Amino acid sequence: MTDDASRKGGRPPVDEATRARIVELARAGMSRKAIHRETGVGATTVSRVCRDAQPPVSFERKQTAAAVAARSYDAKAERARLSQRMLAEANAALDRLHAPHVVVGWYRGDSFEHELAHPTSGDVKNYMLAAAVAVDKHIALERHDGSDLELSAVDQFILYVSRGILA
Repeated sequence: MTDDASRKGGRPPVDEATRARIVELARAGMSRKAIHRETGVGATTVSRVCRDAQPPVSFERKQTAAAVAARSYDAKAERARLSQRMLAEANAALDRLHAPHVVVGWYRGDSFEHELAHPTSGDVKNYMLAAAVAVDKHIALERHDGSDLELSAVDQFILYVSRGILA
């Protein structure tokens, strides 16, 4: 095997600072592709630099699968928070149906406000539509995370892999 300095053609050798950064990122758990994007060094070279490091750093599939599973769980938690916010927004829209309503008008260049006991029929329609959409999205988010049968194929794979790793 030739060292980087004696190579003919190809890319220039990777300097020591970049090598150290690659190893640091790999030890922090960053994937090979993420390190490639971060440093601009090819993925194959990233692997070689990590393999040659002392002690060597490897990109094991278990480590990658664990990171994917962690991201999957984080996304599920975020969807749960979003689902609850959608339900809260639906309730807020429905509450506006029975609250006083201010309308703003213009007459000869002057604006005026008038308070109505209830929203106008157009506003009732908009509040109902907003509530219906928010409830629909809440249900869709709950359904997405509620059953393995309704998960996408990718999400099912991540779930099964994470069960195997974390069990």
